[in-house]
Amino acid sequence: MQINKPRLSQDVLEEINFYRNKNIQEIKKIKPQWACGTNKNRLHDKGLSSAEGYKLYYVELAKLIEIADFGEMMYEKLNPQELFTGVDERDFRVAKALNHWSKNGYMDPPDICLNHLGEISFGDGRHRTLTAYHLGEGYIPVMVHQSLVKRISAIINISKVKI
Repeated sequence: MQINKPRLSQDVLEEINFYRNKNIQEIKKIKPQWACGTNKNRLHDKGLSSAEGYKLYYVELAKLIEIADFGEMMYEKLNPQELFTGVDERDFRVAKALNHWSKNGYMDPPDICLNHLGEISFGDGRHRTLTAYHLGEGYIPVMVHQSLVKRISAIINISKVKI
């Protein structure tokens, strides 16, 4: 079975290249803004709410980057040390986050979970996490399902407040 790669529009490719061509000092001027706390009304995925069993925590980003499984279907694992990989489909997600944040937009916190090996992984938000890491963030908010809180907190320190 052959998997067809999506074809990205010229506009999307130009947006990716706009950020690929910037140096890291220019990119680090962008500040991530998360749809949580006083900005929770900006949450895009309304399913990630406490009514659905998800709770907001903060996690040390460098530690999360160090231990998380960044694996993706169809591709080799993301390398957290690279902001852009050269794979347009991946780089699009990074460029999308950078573009959104550069316009003072808010994005949903990543959803962390456990993979089949019991390692921390992502239900959603691995590219936002990676992007925030390269922007120099120390801590980020994450959504964790209440059924996984004990197991995840045994692996990485999660806190209800940003430290």
